[in-house]
Amino acid sequence: MPWEQCSEQFNSTDADITFKSCDNVLFKIHQKNLETSTGGFAPAGFETLDELVPLTETSSTLELLFQYIYPMPQPDIRSLPFDTVAAVAEAAEKYQVYAAIYNCALVMEMTLPDYAHTIFIHGGRHGHKFLLGKAAPYLIGMPLDEMVSELPGHLIVPWIKYHMTWQNILHEARSYPYKNDIQFWEKYPQIVMKHMSELEDVKDLKDLTAVSERIKIDGGFSISAYLLSWRNTIESNIERMKSFDWTRNDF
Repeated sequence: MPWEQCSEQFNSTDADITFKSCDNVLFKIHQKNLETSTGGFAPAGFETLDELVPLTETSSTLELLFQYIYPMPQPDIRSLPFDTVAAVAEAAEKYQVYAAIYNCALVMEMTLPDYAHTIFIHGGRHGHKFLLGKAAPYLIGMPLDEMVSELPGHLIVPWIKYHMTWQNILHEARSYPYKNDIQFWEKYPQIVMKHMSELEDVKDLKDLTAVSERIKIDGGFSISAYLLSWRNTIESNIERMKSFDWTRNDF
């Protein structure tokens, strides 16, 4: 049998359940705390003092997770590596440790735009609409087929609609001078063609300021009025863009 050690923090002599992490650390936990603070551990009346309940999580994850079921200050996970927070978040969802679910979701949101893809998948898997809405704009440049291949089934159609709406905004940005401002196009054809071609993907819409400044450098002050009309139109379209929500059908 592999050598086992006991958690220094969760080693009470009157505990009635002993869990074992995947790296062979023991956690002696009180049943009453599991009953009042979680929904996914053993039911009331189930005692395993003399038996070990194996869990698939590491000791570092469980050390953080179990702090949420006792009347003690919750761990400050804001400065922890993202992978650590994500592991605690998944364990919290698995065992329904409600305080940890909420806290981890808030900390994951704080890391955006980093780890947007992981956060989006986590939010979709566990029904966190606010995480989906916060992470989605940072993923609009990801290839559609690659994104869809990793999504839970209930998010595939909503994501396709969301992606298509952003593609329509991109098309409007590229074609605006030709369709809505003929004078802009006729007066500065080379500049328009050059800089509209820079809008290669929807992620480029996030930096209209940089595109505008490059157009000004090439066109000079006289181009500003045309440029303002173009930019205002596209930014207005972006502002009207609804937050991602899989329950919507009106993207």
